[in-house]
Amino acid sequence: MELTDKTEIARKLEQEGGDSEEILSLLLEAANLGDAEAIYAIGTFYLHGKYLDKDVSKGVRFIARAAKKNWAAAAFDLGVAYETGDFVEKDLSEAFQNYLRAMMLGDLSGAEEVCRCLYYGIGTAKNQELYDDLNGVLEAIRHREDK
Repeated sequence: MELTDKTEIARKLEQEGGDSEEILSLLLEAANLGDAEAIYAIGTFYLHGKYLDKDVSKGVRFIARAAKKNWAAAAFDLGVAYETGDFVEKDLSEAFQNYLRAMMLGDLSGAEEVCRCLYYGIGTAKNQELYDDLNGVLEAIRHREDK
């Protein structure tokens, strides 16, 4: 079974309300082999106490690991956590860096947060020119998606 197959099967089982032990077993095996999506899923399970005992510290470590493996949702979630101080010590610079990583990985929500940070100077210097440029690109993307 391919690495991504394990994660896909676990995702389908979860959507269908499948056996939690089987879901967790598949994801742990995929995570141990380096699958970023599986690592992220396990991190969220730890954060929210789903299938695993709630353990915020472990959850954050797994999500950070997934972000370092270029999983966009993990980078975005870390950005939110660092900006709000939920689960981690508040660090606006770290929030901006994670939003930026999410954006570079193709996450539009990450790009919107980068825009907001640039506009208000959250975790980075205010930069109206860069904000205008990035916001223009986002508007073009939104317009294209609306068609």
